[in-house]
Amino acid sequence: MGYFAVLGAARNMEVVRCHVNLWVVGGLLGDRFFFDIGLGLRAKPPPAGEAAVQCTTLRLALPFSVLDEHFEDLSASILNQRTASLVFGQPVTVTAQKEIRFSDRKKLPPLQCAYPTPKKEPPREEMVLHVRPVTAVVAETDQRFSGDGVSVWTVSWTEQLTQGDETYIRMRFRVKSFARAWASQASGALLDLRVCDFRESGVKPEWDSLAEQMLLIKELNMFVIVPANLKQRAASPIPKYVRLLEGSVWEAYLGRTPHVSRRKKLCIYYWRGEGVDATTPFRAFLDLEKDSRRMSGLAIVAAATVAASMAAGATYYLCSHATAFAQIVTWLGERLQLLIGLLTVGLVWQTIKWLSGHWTLLGRAAKLLRAGEDLLYKTLVRSK
Repeated sequence: MGYFAVLGAARNMEVVRCHVNLWVVGGLLGDRFFFDIGLGLRAKPPPAGEAAVQCTTLRLALPFSVLDEHFEDLSASILNQRTASLVFGQPVTVTAQKEIRFSDRKKLPPLQCAYPTPKKEPPREEMVLHVRPVTAVVAETDQRFSGDGVSVWTVSWTEQLTQGDETYIRMRFRVKSFARAWASQASGALLDLRVCDFRESGVKPEWDSLAEQMLLIKELNMFVIVPANLKQRAASPIPKYVRLLEGSVWEAYLGRTPHVSRRKKLCIYYWRGEGVDATTPFRAFLDLEKDSRRMSGLAIVAAATVAASMAAGATYYLCSHATAFAQIVTWLGERLQLLIGLLTVGLVWQTIKWLSGHWTLLGRAAKLLRAGEDLLYKTLVRSK
């Protein structure tokens, strides 16, 4: 198993909050995965007698390999008023100083109901997120940790964090292989997404050393968004809530439509954890079942009518063109030996040699096909 973790060798900052969003959206070649990460970071004072270390970089351990090294900075996206309200689930205020302001509902004191004279609602504590753009790359020092379905990325930003400063960064990775956490099945899928859980990683021996660099995540908010036709069969722990989402509403944030059918709905599962680190990891498990709807009686009658009509038409054509049909059968019989010869071991061997010599070309063709798919989904967004 792989896991997600925020790494910092110098431990000069703390992760105040962490938002993890796993999007499972439709694609022409199967489901596509997008992994969004939002981090609220705060600079820590240096230990006594030591000089302050610059807070401009950190590393991320990801339980997947990244498709085409695709990284996207989402700072500009969440600074949009409408998008930020969707992401944070409540009305927000976006200022010219690139700040997102909203009330922190988790820190509200409980309401005291008094009868017959109710008390006033206590004032809400305001949360301010200072959003900064970031860049990310698989640095040379991270190459030995990457491969076999996992990767480690270095994330950096330009503005230095001073003691007590807090900033918020948000980014997206396009997943290439998610086999470490997602298992597709004929009846649905299994998801096992872990945070700071190095004990069962078993991926690469080098990952054992990452446990010493894991930063404590004070507040973890994990969201898994899947097509609505995948129903929850089991979950551990029980999600804090489960909701339906309108796929078309999230097109601006995703930069594409979640499905070719723009009316497709999504289902979101939400977990929350506190104090997540190497000693107290967080694990989310989902057993999803496909909604196998049976055809209605009217649909069955319509399908049977179409099949009967096609069979009657084919029978009439063969009866009225018996001579031509016999000639076709004779022609196929004469060339049967040639068809068998094309399936010899020699042809298979030549095919293998051709594939090995054109593997790069096939990779480019697959990349071009993915680019065409992305263009199709983005065009559907613009055409609404």
